[in-house]
Amino acid sequence: MVPFADAVVMLWLASRVSVPTPASTTTSEAPLHTFVIQKPPAERTAEGDAIARLARNEAPQPARAASRLSGIAGVGYVQHADWGAELLAAGSIKGLDVQFTGLATYGSQGARLDNGTLTAGDPDRGWRADAGDLYSDLRGPVRGVRVSWLINDRWQPGLSLDGPRAGSLDRRMLLVYRDRLRLGPVSLDGEVSADGSSFVRMRYTAGQRFDVESSYRRATSPVPGRDAGIQVGLRVWRNLSLSAGVLRSERPGDRSEWRTVAVHVPIYRNFGLTLERTFTTTNRSTDVLWAAMVDVHAGSFVFFHRYQWGQAEFFQPGLGTVSRDQLQSMASYAMGRRVNVTLQMASQWGAAGLTQNWLEVQTDVRVTRKTSLQIATPLPGAYDADRIRVRLDQGLPGRFSLFAEYGRPSAYQGLADGAEQPRFRLMLRRSWSVATPSRGGQVRGLVLDYTGRPVAGARVRLGPYSADSDTTGAYVFTHVPRGEHDLSLDPNLLPADYAWDGRVRPVSVTASTRATMDLMVAPLNAIHGRVYADRNANGRYDAGEGVAGAVLALAERVTATGADGAYDFYNVLPGAHEVRLDAARLPALYEISGLASRTIELKDDRPVTGADFVVVAKSKTIIWREIK
Repeated sequence: MVPFADAVVMLWLASRVSVPTPASTTTSEAPLHTFVIQKPPAERTAEGDAIARLARNEAPQPARAASRLSGIAGVGYVQHADWGAELLAAGSIKGLDVQFTGLATYGSQGARLDNGTLTAGDPDRGWRADAGDLYSDLRGPVRGVRVSWLINDRWQPGLSLDGPRAGSLDRRMLLVYRDRLRLGPVSLDGEVSADGSSFVRMRYTAGQRFDVESSYRRATSPVPGRDAGIQVGLRVWRNLSLSAGVLRSERPGDRSEWRTVAVHVPIYRNFGLTLERTFTTTNRSTDVLWAAMVDVHAGSFVFFHRYQWGQAEFFQPGLGTVSRDQLQSMASYAMGRRVNVTLQMASQWGAAGLTQNWLEVQTDVRVTRKTSLQIATPLPGAYDADRIRVRLDQGLPGRFSLFAEYGRPSAYQGLADGAEQPRFRLMLRRSWSVATPSRGGQVRGLVLDYTGRPVAGARVRLGPYSADSDTTGAYVFTHVPRGEHDLSLDPNLLPADYAWDGRVRPVSVTASTRATMDLMVAPLNAIHGRVYADRNANGRYDAGEGVAGAVLALAERVTATGADGAYDFYNVLPGAHEVRLDAARLPALYEISGLASRTIELKDDRPVTGADFVVVAKSKTIIWREIK
């Protein structure tokens, strides 16, 4: 028998679970708790920066194509003339790449342009013009005007009007057609002049293992002649390589052929040996030469040594066979950043014991930060005024410098117009840099939403530059420097009721670019609804029927209903979305009566309301037990 007191307790418990209170807000056994998760420091910093920018109302940064021309100008004394002026310049003017070097003198012979070359080119339109001292494969050094243009990345034809340089024996002015063509690994270039002379050269390269170059030249005047040659190189294994070449030349009454073969053997990582054999035949002689060359590279030390021996047989009576030996060496050593010494030596001796020697030392010294000195002198005879060369560059305040030079080019330096007489030059120079008119590209467009409506006040970024869209949604960047830029929107400075998908668009800009690129954003809207228990069964929400604490999910976003059963999702992109009612998180006294989820079609021009869920109160039957 159950005691009376125990029976009363059981009836009281049964009444507590079988008769629900309509207005009850009791939660389930796993109630929701409020807690805070701190964002990562980097994200908090980025948000702080964005808020700071908004507080400062940061102004857009328009694009400004930087265009400058820099160089050195000098004036002073030039030996064999009363005075001279020089100019070196390089930079950009109105989108054109410009370079100029020149020296003008004035003396007893009047005004004279010693040397000078002006180059201007448009990298966007593909043309280039050169004037002054030029080089022609047909005539060698010339003075004239040349224009070339880039048809595509493989073909570049050109025209030039070539005349004689000072001291040249050929005094004619000739119109010359030039062409360059690249077809995969094959490149062709050539010249054809108005007098019928022509030159063509072909190169073929197969990676770093094999290359071949052949050329043909035919001159009609002032001295008719033909030259043809081919040079082949083959890399066998690592740095082991072979090379061979043949060159034939014909002139009136003269014919010659030159043949050579060489092998380079790597002895050690910084040490190599090259063996070479050369055979030359002319109308008057045959010449056979052998050569052995050693090259060493060890840090700041570079050494090259060539020993050449052989004999020449002359067909003229009384000359016979002549043997000769030649020795040439070059050593260079850099002592830190201030001193570099280069020694060049050549010796030649024959069977009769006659010996000729050439020895030259070139020293480059950076005496101080503003003082540099270069001396090239022969040995012996270090003070031979006809062979010594000295250069001094002394920096002065105010971007000025003093430049002094005496001598002629090194005995080991190639000369285009023969030997140059030694002379003294003293110039006062000043370096300069000026801003020049610029010509940049243009990128413009509209910021629109998906329905085509303009979006005002959106911050558009093009690389480091920025602009805001106006009331029509338009933005524009002008004078954009040449290069690759990324076009995007700044999400921190986008109107609050819009979202951007984050896709960055690359833009290749040149000075002639006129690009139009629209950017699309999505308007954000809201979903509103309630979770309620329809106690009067009228099919709609009435006051007092809301269920608080119900949990709803939209993708990865979660919210809970308030005291009146209402919930909201803000800043939602247009489209179809699924809103789910979490059955496990319903208050303990309720259960879902219908669907646990519903699909919401959100438009871009208005929010969705009435996204409601209906629940019912749970009821449990009272079980009576007989008390005996």
